[in-house]
Amino acid sequence: MKLTARFDMRALSHGFARVARTIEQTALDTVADALADELARVREREGLHAPLSREQSERRRLIGANDPQSIAREFGTLDQAPMPWLAPNLPAVRASASMRAATSKLAARALSGNRP
Repeated sequence: MKLTARFDMRALSHGFARVARTIEQTALDTVADALADELARVREREGLHAPLSREQSERRRLIGANDPQSIAREFGTLDQAPMPWLAPNLPAVRASASMRAATSKLAARALSGNRP
């Protein structure tokens, strides 16, 4: 008796593409949530209290601040010199333990087959 296996490469590649899209969306959401949490802490420390704005498309997450106080502080006004809060803090936020933990947790779940 001879055992053989037959693969439908088209179906297999569609299955992989579907898994990749699911992981990509989950990764974007997970990292965006971690980034928003870290930026909220920075904003609170800097005395800015308006909530962050969030927008999303299929392959992008935008997190920022569009309140007048944040914009005036970041870029300055005719009466006030700029005192940036976002740009100086981004490297620290990106390197933060919670960002690393979020991406590590996501990678472990993706590799183990568990859904977040």
